[in-house]
Amino acid sequence: MTLRPNVFPIGTSTGSNVPIEVVDIPLAESDFASMVIETSQASGKLDVAEADIIVSGGRGIKGPENFKMLEDLAGTLRGAIGASRAVVDAGWRPHSEQVGQTGKTVSPSLYIAVAISGAIQHFGRNVIFKIYCCN
Repeated sequence: MTLRPNVFPIGTSTGSNVPIEVVDIPLAESDFASMVIETSQASGKLDVAEADIIVSGGRGIKGPENFKMLEDLAGTLRGAIGASRAVVDAGWRPHSEQVGQTGKTVSPSLYIAVAISGAIQHFGRNVIFKIYCCN
């Protein structure tokens, strides 16, 4: 079974009566394989997948130069900057900041979506502000 990161909170269930059975499965080193899909250098920025606060921008921000105001807000809130797929596809922001179905799964306490269309990935119980247009 596999799960996308941040889909469920880390923790254990309390009060559960589900029996746990430990099974010893003999495995050899040859049974394991790995593949590096993506590597990145640490930049000192918060990873959008781990951030508790995210300020995310979409195509309606009208250009990469306008992300400065979102970066300033994210910095003030000690949050991470996020981006929609359209913004990443346009080359305005790196893929590491992409939030959504083809980006990173997030579960912040506060998600501020600025100039992002109505994609379901940018709605949810933690979306406090959804600003549709900017001058």
